[in-house]
Amino acid sequence: MDIPLVIAILFTSAAALTDLRGRIIPNWLTYPMISTGIIYHAAAGAAAGGMHGIAFVADVSLTG
Repeated sequence: MDIPLVIAILFTSAAALTDLRGRIIPNWLTYPMISTGIIYHAAAGAAAGGMHGIAFVADVSLTG
């Protein structure tokens, strides 16, 4: 199995469990996955994907 896929499944499962229990997904779970995804895409040679991720995070951060 692909390591990035395993990491995504683990974090998604943790997010689902915390959402089902407390109806909230904590920031300590979401922010690392955002940065991990951007770094992975940039390192995997998908520079366009990394730049789109950075642009999306900047847009969401600025517009709220």
